[in-house]
Order: sequence, then C-alpha cells, then structure tokens
Amino acid sequence: MKELLNNFRVAVTGRWAVSFPTSVLTIAVGVVFAIERESLLVPNQLNSRLLIIACGELTAALYLFVMQSIFLGSRKTKPQKIAACFFVWFSTGVIRGISAAFYAHFALKLDFEFLTRISNATLFTGFTLTALAFYAGTIEKNQIENKALRSLTNFLEHDEVELTEIEITERSKALEELKKSILPKAQKIQELAKDLEKQDFIVSQETLQILQSQSEQLALSIEDERKSLIRRQFERDETHQYAGIRVTFFTGLFPKTISVRITMLVFVFGALAAQLPRNGLAGGKFALIDGLVIMTMLLIFSRISRRLSGTPLFLIYPIAYGAVFTWQFLLLKYQKELGLNLVNPNQPIAGALKTLLNVYIPSVIASLITDSSREREALTAASENIRTRVKTLSKTTDQLKNKVVATRFGVIQGKISGVIMGLQIMQDSEESKKELMGSNKFLLQTIKLLDEAINEISNLGRQLDEA
Repeated sequence: MKELLNNFRVAVTGRWAVSFPTSVLTIAVGVVFAIERESLLVPNQLNSRLLIIACGELTAALYLFVMQSIFLGSRKTKPQKIAACFFVWFSTGVIRGISAAFYAHFALKLDFEFLTRISNATLFTGFTLTALAFYAGTIEKNQIENKALRSLTNFLEHDEVELTEIEITERSKALEELKKSILPKAQKIQELAKDLEKQDFIVSQETLQILQSQSEQLALSIEDERKSLIRRQFERDETHQYAGIRVTFFTGLFPKTISVRITMLVFVFGALAAQLPRNGLAGGKFALIDGLVIMTMLLIFSRISRRLSGTPLFLIYPIAYGAVFTWQFLLLKYQKELGLNLVNPNQPIAGALKTLLNVYIPSVIASLITDSSREREALTAASENIRTRVKTLSKTTDQLKNKVVATRFGVIQGKISGVIMGLQIMQDSEESKKELMGSNKFLLQTIKLLDEAINEISNLGRQLDEA
C-alpha cells in the first residue's frame, strides 16, 4: 500500500499534474456529461443548453490555465505539493459548475440548480484530472526509465563488442601458438605410428589404427576450435518476445489490450458523477447492473485475447466494443421492461456511444501502460544478458592472458611429448620391445594421453566460458 501511494504521488505531482493533452481530453469528455446534465435541467431549449455548456467549459479552461501557472508553475522541473494538485483539479470542477449556474440564472433567467451542476462538474472534473494525471505520469515515468535502460544497454553493448574482439584476438593468438608448437608434433606422431606399423611388433593393428587416427584428429582439433571461435562471435541469446517495442502516445490510439480494472474505475466514477445526480438511487442500481455485465463481458474478451495472435487478436477488439455498444443500447431501450424505471434515461444511441467511449479510453491508457511495461521488461532482460556476457568476457579474457599460455599449453604439450617419447622408446629400444610389446598396455596408455590432449584443445574455449 505504501509503495502504491508513493507511485501515485510520483506520477501525479510532476509535469503531468496538469497538461494540455489531459486538459483537452477532460473538456472533450466533460462536454458529453454536461449535455446530459443540461438536457435534464433545460429540456427543449437546445440553444440555452449549448450556451450554458460553453460558458462552463470556457470559464473552467481559463481558470485551470491561471491556477496551474500560480500553484503548479514549476511542475516540469520539480515535484509539486499533492495538496496543491488536488486543489487545482477539484476547484476547476467547482468553477465549471458555478459558472454554468451563474450564466443560466443571470443571462438566461433560469434556475441556478447549484447542487446538480456543481456536483456533476466537480466530481467529473476532479476525478478525471486526477486519473489522467496518474496514468499519464505513470506512462511518462516508465518511458524515462526505459530511456535510461536503453542508454545503459547501448553502453553495455559497446563494452561487449570491445571485450569480444579482445577475447577472440587472445584466443586466436593462443590457437596460433598451439598450431605452431603442436602440429609438428602431431606429424611426428603420425610418422612414428607408421614406422611401428611397418616393424615386426606383436601389436594389435586395431590399436595402431586408433593411434594413427588420433594423430590426425590432433591436427584437426585445432582447426575445429578456430571455427568454433568464429561461430561464437555471432552467438547471442534469443530475442526477447517484447524486443523492439517503442511507445508513443499515438501507439495507444489502436488499443492492444482490453482494460478491465481501469474501465471498472470509470464506471464507478460514472455512477457517482452522472447516474446518482440524474436518477437518484434508481440510477445507482442501473449503473451497478450495467457495470457488472460490462465488466464480465470485458473480462471474458480479455481472457480470450491473451490466447490469440495475428488476425484473430486484431478482430477481438471490434467484436468486444460492438458487444458493449449493443448491450448498452438494448439496456437503455428496454430499461422499463426490465424494471429499472429510470426517471431521466439517456437516449439509447447517445448512451451506447458514451459507454463505448468509456471503454475505449481506458483501453488506450491500459495499452500505453502495458506497452511501456513490456518495453521495460525487454530492455531489462537485454541489459541483464549483456551484463552477464560482459562479466564472463572480462573473466575469460583475463584467464586467457594470464593462464592459457603458461599453464594449459604446458599440459597439452606435456601429454603430446609423453606420447612421442613413448613411441620413440618403443621404436629404438630393443629391451623395451621385449618387455612392452607382449601386450598393448603401453600403446593404450599412449592413446589415452593423446586423447586427453585432444580434449584439452577442444575444451579450451568451453571451459573458460564456464569458469
């Protein structure tokens, strides 16, 4: 809960506490609520309704512009006091309602209707500016974090490229040294094996063939390792499923998710700001039933959309919006038959369009938040992968520089030198021939040493990567 409140404070007290996009959206949607309100208060007087609405909207816009300059003027450079933000948001709604009431009374000689006009305008304006400030601020916060992650990833990628080049250079040098020192010995082993095969020893021909094959494999293992180094230059982790996402406020115009939670908040707010003042307890009952059905529909469509991709996923959104529109239209058209008996119901088409808007806008907001979260997830995964590779590269490069030449080459060459020495003893010493050639044990030990040398070369890169 503490973290949630802290996130709310961070999001709403910055540059999005009041902004041009959120203000315009508040006014645009607010006009719809104002039309419903004035249709109830000033029936059959279209011109009067439009004048009252225009006065309220223009006065509220001017007031908001002045108040944000006075109380929230430094919001783009530092966080503001949250109390000042709430004052600006809700006082704008109060002024919106008061100005409409004053114009209706003093200009058009109509009743003030303070309670209806001020409650409707205050609840709508205050909650809408608060919600838009929170969601826009959250999206902006995510984008700033994503930008920082992207910069970090770029730096890490640069370091990785440099370290990779250094590592490949060091390993190539190491293999070149191996090639220079071991290939002649591999050729020597082949010659000795051929000489032994020609001499009259009681030695298994199969054993000599294995020795001959291993001497050839010893030369090939160096070339195989060189090729594996080249392949390793192009090896990368699998691309994250959300890699490449770039979020702007235009990407949300075509929602990529069906919002349930944000839409639920909008409907709760709608019941307070529109239905209760308009239809009383019957309006609250209507909003409850309507909201439960729409939330259930959206939840079902949301679950279905998570299992779809491609064209079916693209089609699920108009189907969902169409279902919501149809339900709202039928509910308003037949509300009396259903026993709801609203005193001042909306027109079916107008009410269905307003409901559709109340579903679409939360989906836009949810899509932007979802995309920015997915972008951060992909960037975080990429950064962690690169960081891990950079750490490994640094470690293996140091080991190559400090240990490979001094230690591992000595081990490899020692094993091969032991093989050559043993074969030369077999070839040159008559006493050894009698003692050793009675069995294949000596050659089998020789083959084992050679096999270990080949494994050392093959594991040169892999063992360092695992270190």
